[in-house]
Amino acid sequence: MAGYTGVSGQFYQLDKQIAAGGEGIVYEIRSISDKVAKIYKADHFKSESERQAMERKLRAMLSFNIQPFIDGKLRLAWPQDILFENGKMVGFVMPSVKSRIKIFDICRSSPGGIRYKIYPQYTWLHSVQYAYLLAWVVDYVHENNVIIGDMNPNNIIIDTDNSTVILIDCDSFDITDPKTGEHFPCTVGLPEVLAPEIQGVVDIKKATFSKDSDNFSLAIHLFRLLMNNESPFGGVQKDLNADSKSVGQITADPDILGGECPYVRECSYKVRPTSPPLSMLPRMIQDLFIRTFDYKQRTALKNITFRATAGEWRNALYKIVIGGQAQLKTCNHNTYGGPHLYPPHNTQCPWCAVEKAANSSAVMPPPPKPVYTPKPAPVTKPVPVPKTVSSSYSAGSQTQNTQTTYTPSGYRTRSAFWLYFILFLFGVAPAFLIGQDMKTWVEAMGQLEFPTLVYSIALGVVGGITGLVIAHWKEDKYRYSRHPFWYFFLVILVQILTVLITLALGAIGSLLAAFISAILSVIGVIIVLIICCLCCRN
Repeated sequence: MAGYTGVSGQFYQLDKQIAAGGEGIVYEIRSISDKVAKIYKADHFKSESERQAMERKLRAMLSFNIQPFIDGKLRLAWPQDILFENGKMVGFVMPSVKSRIKIFDICRSSPGGIRYKIYPQYTWLHSVQYAYLLAWVVDYVHENNVIIGDMNPNNIIIDTDNSTVILIDCDSFDITDPKTGEHFPCTVGLPEVLAPEIQGVVDIKKATFSKDSDNFSLAIHLFRLLMNNESPFGGVQKDLNADSKSVGQITADPDILGGECPYVRECSYKVRPTSPPLSMLPRMIQDLFIRTFDYKQRTALKNITFRATAGEWRNALYKIVIGGQAQLKTCNHNTYGGPHLYPPHNTQCPWCAVEKAANSSAVMPPPPKPVYTPKPAPVTKPVPVPKTVSSSYSAGSQTQNTQTTYTPSGYRTRSAFWLYFILFLFGVAPAFLIGQDMKTWVEAMGQLEFPTLVYSIALGVVGGITGLVIAHWKEDKYRYSRHPFWYFFLVILVQILTVLITLALGAIGSLLAAFISAILSVIGVIIVLIICCLCCRN
C-alpha cells in the first residue's frame, strides 16, 4: 500500500481500506492501531486552490487546543496530522473510531432493532445519559470557538463499549483560523436538522453557520433521544438514518422554516397519539425546548438569541444523570426492553400510554430497517449503562466544569395577546381624552382648522398603530420574560409617541397648508399681473 509523509515529519504506511464516502477513503495505518488515514478522492478538489484551502484549514485545526481524547475516551475524530504526496496535501490522520453505531440507532425503539440488541434492558435514563454526552461534546467544541455546521446524524457515533458520543467528519466543521482570521465555512448540510436561518439559503456555501445554528440542530437530536425518536417538526415522524445525506444545495424544510412544532405551540399539525407529550419531560427540559422551537416564520430570526445553548442542555441533563434511576419513577409494565422510567411529576406512565396508542392504531408504519447489526449482547450479560464523563474536561490550559447544577432559567412562554391588547387600548385612549386639546395645539401651530372629531380619529389611528408596532417589537422578549408585568409600562411610551407623532403630523400639515396657501397666493399674483399686462397692450 501507499505511504505518505505527515506535516509532523512522520511517515505513514497505509494498510487495508475500512470505509469510503463521497469525499475520500479511510484506511488503516500499519503498526498504528489507534489512528486511521483519510485520503481525499482524486476528483474531490475542483481546483488546486481548493486543495490549498483545505490544507490551510487542516493546519488551522491542528493549531486549535482541542483534544480528541478526554478522560481517556475518544470524543472527536479531530485531525492529528496532515498527509502529503509529492508536496501536495492528500489527506489527514485522525483517531480510529471502532463503533459503527449512529445516534439514530439509539433513538429508535422498535422491537428487534439495534438498540434492543445492544441494550436488552434499555430505559429512558440511557437516552438522558446519551443526550447529556452529546450536549457535553458540542459544548466542548463551542468553548473552543469551533462551529460544527453539518450535524448529520451519520456524523454522531455512539460508542457503547466506552459509553461515549463521538463526533466525526470534523474536517467539514466551520472553522476560523485563530491566527490569520481566515474563515473556512461548512459547505454541506442536512435540511432535516438545519436551523431556519440556514433553511432559506439554497446554496449552503452562502449560509452563515453559528453556534446558534448548532444549538438548533443539537436540540433536534436531543428531542429525538428523549421523545421516542419523534421529530419536533411536522405531524409525521421524519426518520433520520444512513440515507440522510448532507448536500450543498438544499430544499428548505417548510416545517422548520415555519416553526411548525406542535409540541410547543398551536400550528397546522397535531402531536401524534403515539408520541409522548412534551409535559412528560421535567419542567427545566421543557423550557429549553420551548425557547428553541417556539417561533413562527416571521419571528424565527428574532428567536435565535433565545435558543438553549449546549452548555445549558449539558447542565440541565446532568441534574437527571447524577440523580440516576432513584430520581425517576419506575413502571414494570413494559412490553420489551427495560422497565419504564419517567420523571416523577407524571401521575401515569407516559410510555404505557405510548405503547397503548401504538397497539390501538389501525395502521402503523413498519419499523425502520437497521443499517448495521452488531452481534447481539447476551441477555444474561447486558452491556453496562453508559457512564457520564468525569467532573471536568481539560484542554490544555482550559478546564470546563461539567457538574454545575442546573439553575431554572425562569423562561416561560406565554401568549402575546394581552401585550397587544393593552398597548392597542392605551394607544387609542388619547382619542377619547385629549381630542379637543389636540385641536387647540395643532391650530395654534398653523392654519389647520377641523372639527374635534377629526383630531380624535387621527389620535386613535396613530395611537392604535403605534401600540401594535411597539407590541410587535417587544413580543418575543415579553413571551419569554421572567417578569412580564414590566412590559405593560410601555403604555407610557405608546401614549407619549401617539401625542408626539400626531403633533408632528399636525405641524407638517400646517406647514403644508401654509406652503400651498403661499403657492396659491403667488399664482394669484402672477395671474393678476398677466391680466394687467394684457389689458395695457390693448
